[in-house]
Amino acid sequence: MPSGGDELGMFRTVELNTKDIAVIKQTLEDHAEQMEEMKNNAIKLETTVTLENRETRAIVTQQVDKLYVLVEKAMGFRTESASQEHELKMLRWNTMSTVFLKIAGSLAALASSGGVIYYLIVEAPK
Repeated sequence: MPSGGDELGMFRTVELNTKDIAVIKQTLEDHAEQMEEMKNNAIKLETTVTLENRETRAIVTQQVDKLYVLVEKAMGFRTESASQEHELKMLRWNTMSTVFLKIAGSLAALASSGGVIYYLIVEAPK
């Protein structure tokens, strides 16, 4: 038969286990709250990272577009510069040929007018 001491020991064991269970329940609730807070923080972090990623991608895209326009303009300037240089060379040659033809035409007109022939015949023998 169980004595009174055994029942008292059993009562204290149940009482201690009840207190331990209450502490464990409180710890589990605290951990659940912490987990929920961590989950909310992770969601906020994910949202922030996603937003920053979009902004960074937009900025990089804008910069690449600007660089592409600059390169395109630089290539256009280079092509335009080469074209202008060619036109300048052609203009120089055209000007030189025009001057040469005018001088040659003037000499031919002077020679054909008879003045040079007269000068050679009359003035040269002197």
